[in-house]
Amino acid sequence: MARSRRLPQVGRTVSPRRGAQPPTQPPPPPGPSPGKSQGPTHGQGIGIGLFLLSTGRNPGQGGVAPQPAFPHTPILDTFNRADNASLGANWSLLNPGGADGYISTPLGINGNAAYNPTTAGANKSSAYWNVQTFNATQEAYFTANTPPSDWYAVCLRCQNVGGISVKYYFFQTHGSDGAWGINRMDSFSSETSLQSGTFAGFAAGDRIGGRVQNNGSGNPVLTLWVFRAATGLWSSVSSVTDTSGSKITTGGNIGMFIGNLNGSGAGRMDNFGGGNA
Repeated sequence: MARSRRLPQVGRTVSPRRGAQPPTQPPPPPGPSPGKSQGPTHGQGIGIGLFLLSTGRNPGQGGVAPQPAFPHTPILDTFNRADNASLGANWSLLNPGGADGYISTPLGINGNAAYNPTTAGANKSSAYWNVQTFNATQEAYFTANTPPSDWYAVCLRCQNVGGISVKYYFFQTHGSDGAWGINRMDSFSSETSLQSGTFAGFAAGDRIGGRVQNNGSGNPVLTLWVFRAATGLWSSVSSVTDTSGSKITTGGNIGMFIGNLNGSGAGRMDNFGGGNA
């Protein structure tokens, strides 16, 4: 009579018979060699790349997006309020006027934008943001909703504001013809040209901006920036270093001026921004 063979119970480990070799296990997948980093598997690098492209952040660096080259500061005034003969309580007269084409008439608001209401003679009406002063590394900018047929500018490191000893740097362009300049105002009646040139003329919606910071030698480095509405991009136009004995090395207020030569065209400026850069 044949003997029945006992089957192993489910869940019990069956030891191999004496002399039998254990079954061969498949080799484990290759791992990284000691001391070497393992590169991303297929698709992993693509995923990280898509993350960087879509968010601008590096997951290995705390998820912090890189700053744009310009500007680094918020809009301070949109001028979205009723028409007025002045800009309001947050603004004061920068240059007292009476020389170098400046006038004492303040900038006003028309159509939710800043403008120069004066229509006689050579005139530049100026204002500074009086809410606070800023440190030596600062910037300012605004949008030219309607470029005037005269000079207009952002002003940095404004000091002795409102008096005849006022001084500041300003970054200007002229109408829509593309002339530009980086200048220093040494008093209410005297200015010094540091650099000038010509670029493509401004169109509605373009922006002008400036930044100043000291280099390792303590000399102010001034950079003119322009935003083109057609491309949606800021670009630096030029930089110049002021090494003169009249250089302005410390911080101050920020501001702007708008010209309106003989009423040739009352420009409209919008969305003034700036501060510590």
